[in-house]
Amino acid sequence: MRLAGGRCEVDALLHLGRKGVRVALPVMRRDGAYAWSLSVPGGERPALLFTYANGMSVSAPDEASCRLLGRALAENHSAGDDFDGGPAWFDLEQMLEQPIRMHEPLLQQRPKDWRYLQGLAQRLRERIAALPPEALDWGFCQSGSPGWK
Repeated sequence: MRLAGGRCEVDALLHLGRKGVRVALPVMRRDGAYAWSLSVPGGERPALLFTYANGMSVSAPDEASCRLLGRALAENHSAGDDFDGGPAWFDLEQMLEQPIRMHEPLLQQRPKDWRYLQGLAQRLRERIAALPPEALDWGFCQSGSPGWK
């Protein structure tokens, strides 16, 4: 089931769940829908209920936690290779710049790791800039906003 507005997050999560990936699954309402409208300050927003996702918070990730996260992300991407619910495209701001900024406070006390991450981000920017545009429109991403810009 797709949410109004062409969003495919529910379809993607259901697909991953069918493939055996451990994800928080959306809970279907009695009427067969997954989402409903919720009045909040600023207007109407879609609301969904999800199953419990067992896990723990990681405030200062160590190497073992990073490896587990990497393995989980690889599992998600592999299981999503045959998802046909439509791709969601992202620009460099969403895919690279925002995550880099998000991690900066976590790495303030680890300057060597921060420099490595900044260097990696720069190499990614350069490699992406060198790609032909048609090389960038493949697959889906487990997030929400459309559009390579």
